[in-house]
Amino acid sequence: MSQDAEKTSAHVARSSGIMVVSVFASRVLGLVTAIVITALFGQNLMTDAYRLSFQIPDLVFYLIAGGALSSAFIPVFTELREQGKESEGWVVFSGVATTLTAVLLVILPLLMIFADPLARVFFTGASNEKMQMAVQMSRIIIPAQLAFFLGGLMFGALYCKGNYSYSAVGINFYNIGQILGAFTLSSIATPAIASMSWGGLIGAYAGNILLPMYALTRLGARYTPGFHWRHPGVRKVFRLMAPVIFGLSLPGVFPVIMQWFTSFLPDGYNSAYDSANRLQFAPQGVFGTSLALAAFPTLSAAFTNRDMKGFSRQLLETARATQYLAVPCAVIMVLLPYDVIQVVFQRGSFTVEDTLRTAPILAAFGVGVFAWCLQPVLMRGFFAMQETLRPVILGTITTAVFILLCGLALGFGLPAWSFAAAGSVGAMVFAVLLLFGIKKR
Repeated sequence: MSQDAEKTSAHVARSSGIMVVSVFASRVLGLVTAIVITALFGQNLMTDAYRLSFQIPDLVFYLIAGGALSSAFIPVFTELREQGKESEGWVVFSGVATTLTAVLLVILPLLMIFADPLARVFFTGASNEKMQMAVQMSRIIIPAQLAFFLGGLMFGALYCKGNYSYSAVGINFYNIGQILGAFTLSSIATPAIASMSWGGLIGAYAGNILLPMYALTRLGARYTPGFHWRHPGVRKVFRLMAPVIFGLSLPGVFPVIMQWFTSFLPDGYNSAYDSANRLQFAPQGVFGTSLALAAFPTLSAAFTNRDMKGFSRQLLETARATQYLAVPCAVIMVLLPYDVIQVVFQRGSFTVEDTLRTAPILAAFGVGVFAWCLQPVLMRGFFAMQETLRPVILGTITTAVFILLCGLALGFGLPAWSFAAAGSVGAMVFAVLLLFGIKKR
C-alpha cells in the first residue's frame, strides 16, 4: 500500500472511530429513550400515538435533511475543496441553506395546519382517539425538522473539513431532550407522554443549531446571505438532490410504511414494532451508517481525483468491516429475541405480555440486519460518484416489493411479525441490487 493510501486509511480509521463512538452513544440513548417510554407508560394506545406522531415529521427529515441533502452537498463541497476553491464551497453552502430554509418555512407550517387530514392517510388503521393524540404530538415535533435540516447541512460541512467531534456530541441532544422531558414535564403535559415531544424539540435546536453554528464559526465558515441560484455548485446540489427527494427509497420510507401497516393491529403493536425496530437499527447506525459517513468524504475525494483504485479499496474495506460487526448482532437477535427484549425493556410498566408481543418481531427483523448495515455503505459509494438516480430507482423498486409483501401479509391475516419479515426480505433485495449496480458501475 502506498504512503498516501496508508494516510487515507488512517484518517478514515480515526474518523470511523469517532463516528462509531458517537452513533453508538446515540443508539444507546435511543434505547434508553425507548426504555423510559416503556417503563413509564408501557405499550398501549398512548405510546402507540407517540410513535405514530413522528411519522409525518420523520418523512420530511429522511427525504431532505437525512438523505438527500448530505448525499448531494458533501460531494460538491469536497470537489470544490479538492480544486482549491473552498471559498466557492461556502457560497454553495450559503445558497443551499437559504433556499431550503425558505422552502421549509413554507412547508412546515402547512404540515402543522393539515396534520389532521394527513394523519388519516398515514395512520389509516388507528382509532380516532389514537389518531387525535398523534396529531397533537406531531404538531409539537414538526418544527424540529428545520433544526435537523440546518444541522445536517452544517454537520456535512464539518465532515468535509475533517471534523467529526461536534457531530458526535450534537446528535445526542435530541434523545437527551426527550429523556429529560419525560422526567421534568410529564406532570404538566397532556397527555403525559407529550412531555417527551417538548423535550425533543428543545434538544433538536440545541444540538443541531447552536452547537454546529459555534463549531463552524471557529473553523472560519463564511455564510453569504442569498440564494446564489446562478452558481453552478448550487444548481448541482439541487440536481443531485432531486432523485433522492422524489424517489421512495426503502431506508427513507421504511418506518412510515411499517407504522401504517401496524396501525391495523391491536393497541400496543405500533409500540412493539418501534421498540424492536430501535434494536434492529442499532447495529445499522453504529456499524453501517457511522462507517459510511466516515468514509464518504474520502470516497468523494477519490472519485474527484479519478483514483478509482483507491475508491474501490476504501469501499470494500468499509463494507467488510460492517459485516464483521453486524452478523454477530443479527445472530443474537434471531436466536435470543426473548432474552434481548427481557433484558432491555422488561421493567416498570413493560410486562411479560409486552415481551411476548415484541420478541417475535425482533427475531424477524434480525434476519435482515446484515443487509441493513451494508446499504448505507453502498449508497454512499453511489453518492460519492455523484450518481443519485440509480440507487433511488433501485430503492423505489424495493419499496414496491416491501409494500406488496406487507399487503399480502395483512390480506391473508398472517402473524403480526410478518411485516418485520417483509422488511428483512426488502432489505436483502435492496442490498443485492445495490451490490450488483455498483459492481457494474
